[in-house]
Amino acid sequence: MKWPAVTFFNEVNFVTGFGDLMLCDLLDEQSARRITSLWSIRVILLAVSLGIGLHNGFTTSCWATLVAAVGVYTVSAGFAVEKVMVAEPPVAVFTFSCISVLNWLLAVPFGVGDAKHTERAVWLCVNLLAGVITAGYVFTDGPLMSAWGCYPPTVPWSEVGAAGICPQNHHGSWRTCDTPPVRSSAFTACQKFDRVDHLGAGAFRAAMLITAASIGVYVVSIGRNRRRATEV
Repeated sequence: MKWPAVTFFNEVNFVTGFGDLMLCDLLDEQSARRITSLWSIRVILLAVSLGIGLHNGFTTSCWATLVAAVGVYTVSAGFAVEKVMVAEPPVAVFTFSCISVLNWLLAVPFGVGDAKHTERAVWLCVNLLAGVITAGYVFTDGPLMSAWGCYPPTVPWSEVGAAGICPQNHHGSWRTCDTPPVRSSAFTACQKFDRVDHLGAGAFRAAMLITAASIGVYVVSIGRNRRRATEV
């Protein structure tokens, strides 16, 4: 993978084209004109897509123009990666390009140069692990808390598991009452069950620590990745 790919994986560049214009200085005159033309077409398509979205919402035409802009951007990326002949990326261009969520998530800078596939695969696995843990927390912790929400906090977890989840109301929600706890029954109190409420908190904190470590090492590695980009 060549270093201009990092620039084109930057989401800010997709919207503004700062990378396209910077790379023009590293191309011959004809190639620079072509990159500028493709950038102009993309900006127009994005403006049209935004205008349609603001006026009519996310209609088919809005998505169609956005997809067309992505197509033009892909052509620009392929052309730039092929035509830029500078082996060592300029510090400003590469560093600013790395400030990107997409570049971090996909560990693109770690794949620049020769024989970096193993290192990039490790970072992809680390980010994927954090994402899976976070998704598991978001999509299970809340529903679990609601599904057992009719039990009072005093009921042991063993009894909650034996009794099962709360029945759904006519709205399809696990919440079965909006009034204070019913004294005649231990299993109809509308309260959160504390242990269920904190069921995924530890896993979520672990995911945040993994993410923080990943971002930290990614930022520290920008300079090294730029130097290694010359290995082709």
